[in-house]
Amino acid sequence: MSDIQLSKDDDFLICTLYKNFLEKVKNGSSKTEARWLGSSDEIQENLLTNWSKDDVATACWELDSKGLLECSPGDDIAYTTYLTDEGIIYMENRKLNTINKIIDYISKLKP
Repeated sequence: MSDIQLSKDDDFLICTLYKNFLEKVKNGSSKTEARWLGSSDEIQENLLTNWSKDDVATACWELDSKGLLECSPGDDIAYTTYLTDEGIIYMENRKLNTINKIIDYISKLKP
């Protein structure tokens, strides 16, 4: 998972979807239920209103190709989207990975 590289848009989308997942769980949804995100059109309408529907669908499919989302096609969109275990783990380890990269970088600077 640590080798996953995302564009800024894809990174923003996974962060937004993970935040949505956490909010649903906090508000009483089961974790299984909170993983279901609806279609890419619904994601655009509810979470990313300043993005085009096409851009949201494209980013969903990119995250699907990385294993962070699971999408099924329909009507030229990501018809259903689901936050995968890999997507949750990626987000849970995000800060830890950043800290480890900084420590590694600093250790290489030492004479």
